[in-house]
Amino acid sequence: MNCLLIALLIAASMGSAAANEDGPTLLKKAREARAIDDDKGALRHATAAMKQDPGDLEARWFILSTKLRALTNVGLAGRAVELAKLSPDFNDLADMAGKARQPAFRHFVTAMYARYYSNYDRATAEIDKAVQLQPKSARYVGAKGLLLTKHGAWIGDDKRIELGIEQLKISSQLPCTEPDLVDEPCDRDFFIAAAADDLSRPRWADAATHYERYLQKAKHKGMTYAYAWNNLSIAYRHLNQCQKAMDAAQAALKVVKFGAAEMNRNRAEFCLEMQKLGMTKKAIELPSKASSIAPGQSTNAHVRRYTLPDHGHFVVQVPELWTDQLRQPPNRLPPTIQFRPASGKPFEVLITTIWPANKDLQPPTPDMIRQQVEKIAASAKSQAIESALSIIEFQGQSNRGYYFSATDRAPKSGEFKFLTQGIVRVGELTVTFTVLTNDEQESIVKQAIELLKNATHDHSNL
Repeated sequence: MNCLLIALLIAASMGSAAANEDGPTLLKKAREARAIDDDKGALRHATAAMKQDPGDLEARWFILSTKLRALTNVGLAGRAVELAKLSPDFNDLADMAGKARQPAFRHFVTAMYARYYSNYDRATAEIDKAVQLQPKSARYVGAKGLLLTKHGAWIGDDKRIELGIEQLKISSQLPCTEPDLVDEPCDRDFFIAAAADDLSRPRWADAATHYERYLQKAKHKGMTYAYAWNNLSIAYRHLNQCQKAMDAAQAALKVVKFGAAEMNRNRAEFCLEMQKLGMTKKAIELPSKASSIAPGQSTNAHVRRYTLPDHGHFVVQVPELWTDQLRQPPNRLPPTIQFRPASGKPFEVLITTIWPANKDLQPPTPDMIRQQVEKIAASAKSQAIESALSIIEFQGQSNRGYYFSATDRAPKSGEFKFLTQGIVRVGELTVTFTVLTNDEQESIVKQAIELLKNATHDHSNL
């Protein structure tokens, strides 16, 4: 009984303290709680602020954005269900912003909400309107930069990522006079560093510089802080600074133990051992971003040669953390190569190499390949969420192909949510490919396309 009375007394005193604090103070406490990943405490403080002033747009947005943050690692299909549950809160907030004559804020929250649907076209259009209305807003310009980098990573567009980095840098020079995107006030360095990682050719020196700046200024040591140390370890290793890579990985593990940091610690240890043996940077290069914490990942590759019956070898650069299996059907028919992850989240990449049935037949032209991909996309459309499936062209030094991507309308348990399929001409080979992924695996599609861009057909042993 005494314990119960004490608990009630503590709860009452906490409620009394919250009642005596004004809205801005409660929101400050909410941001501090969220920065150390205490989302429950953050929601409690923000809800108290909203109760004091039901018209407080910032308190309402903080509550909604905290709930949205919890959906980051939820599959797109499951996320859509949860987003639908949150839509009344979003609609109320948007309506209140309109009535309060804050159109820029309304466009901002709409853009950030659309991001969770991966509807980057809508998100970009909305944040552009917010920036047009308030071009000197660090918050809105920063949001534009963030959305551009996320969109660029999503579709593998380096130019879009660069535009986003530029906007993030501009926003960092603007006065920080309003609530920000994150709980470290107006700090863009983590976002800039992560975007530099997402480029098809990552700028490791830039990434390291911005991660260092973020870590020097960070006031809160939550998961983002740990991720920054982990990703800095990767950057250091690529800069051949093995001891710094080890120290950074250890720093991440001091905050919280997680697999990516442990993996990077092991790689840094190997890096140091190779340096002691006098190995060069090129010789000790290890997987680049398979254990980096940021959307849009890539790894180093090693060359693999797959024997084609009576037709030489199919040669590709396979990401280091992918495992492969050659499926050779009977009667010397074209084989299929299957790639899967050595560990971590599942995905599948299936590649089938097809050669002309006889020497008199010519490989298909680019127009013929595109038409075939269009037919495949048309057959997949009925099962896709997208109303239209765009055909995307890609080209390497000599290879040229086409593909489309689709989201499964109703994936069953254990099935993949995203499908990418296409065809590419590699020498005399017609290569068909399928990439099956889930959320937060855009980098797998990028790596598969890069693999196919650089694939070769070797006839030397014929």
